[in-house]
Amino acid sequence: YINLRGGHYVPPAVPEPGLSAFSSALDAMEAALKMEMNVNHALLKMHQAASEADDAQLCDFLESNFLEEQVEGINSIAKTVRKLMRTGPGLGEYMVDKEMA
Repeated sequence: YINLRGGHYVPPAVPEPGLSAFSSALDAMEAALKMEMNVNHALLKMHQAASEADDAQLCDFLESNFLEEQVEGINSIAKTVRKLMRTGPGLGEYMVDKEMA
């Protein structure tokens, strides 16, 4: 998008996530849900800034390429978290894992 608008982008270094080892699948999925929600919040802030700057093209770009997919991803992970909470550790985690595969 930036190239289409004549800009130049130099990506900053992406920091490593704070957690890299998890005690259970539930912990891992809760961390993934938190990260997805942070990304969604950042996209919404960017959309708001574009809207305040009357940049309809950027708003449309964000809506059509990122926001809908992000909400679907959050919903999918949240459903998995709920399943893991209901089923519990051990066999429950195994069954949820098998269902996801």
